[in-house]
Amino acid sequence: MSDLKKKALYFLARRDYAYHELFEKLNSYTQEEDSIYTVLNELKAKGWLSEERFISSYINSKSKKYGLLKIKHLLYRKSGDIDLVDELLKSSDVDQLEVAYQLWIKKFGDSFEVLEQKTIARGVRFLQSRGFGFDIIKAVLDKLRVFDANLHYD
Repeated sequence: MSDLKKKALYFLARRDYAYHELFEKLNSYTQEEDSIYTVLNELKAKGWLSEERFISSYINSKSKKYGLLKIKHLLYRKSGDIDLVDELLKSSDVDQLEVAYQLWIKKFGDSFEVLEQKTIARGVRFLQSRGFGFDIIKAVLDKLRVFDANLHYD
């Protein structure tokens, strides 16, 4: 067994990797790209390197802290298969509203009766930075009844 294959198996034993991500990791050890592709294709053929498994695992691990927009952005940087990323994100059963709501409670507490405009704005920016779209953020604010109590639009 080659040293490159041993190194790849060592990495895969610890966690799943995307094909591109593992290529970059192995490329830091050797500049022989043909050898790296040979090893990666062999591992992929044996089922030890799976893009779908990596993406699913990544979505599951990050969905407790981030919205699907942020996860999508992070996966685009790690995986070369953008279509598979989009497909698995669409089929994921992550309840973004509940995740965003729980993040809000953890960050800002649960006393919502007297939320100030500054706190609401900070909360909106916080959820946006975590990758939640405005539809989810508005649903969180509706769930907190913030729009009714504090925001007046004419």
